[in-house]
Amino acid sequence: MNKARNKANVTRGESVLRAACRLVASTLQKKLEWYAENQELVTKNDALVAEQRGIIQQLQARLAAYEGREEGRGVRVKREDTVGMAEERWLAVVHAWLAVCEGGLGAGGGGGG
Repeated sequence: MNKARNKANVTRGESVLRAACRLVASTLQKKLEWYAENQELVTKNDALVAEQRGIIQQLQARLAAYEGREEGRGVRVKREDTVGMAEERWLAVVHAWLAVCEGGLGAGGGGGG
């Protein structure tokens, strides 16, 4: 009788242990899936931020070169000159766009770099 009871207890204990192991394994599997998904998003975000930083640097360099050419000429563009007005508007748009891009990067764009 004791042998049968002991065997039943062991069998019941094994069943409980197996169920606990399945639960732990399932929980760990879900955590691994979340981590892999999250890491993929972080990696994509880092690549995007790096690309945006490169574009911003290129635009800043082009803008600095353009502004340097304007200063080097020593000629003030007249307001009546439609080409000059277009250039001024273009510079204002570039400055505004750079400010928005830099603000976006500083406000939470960087994942790790």
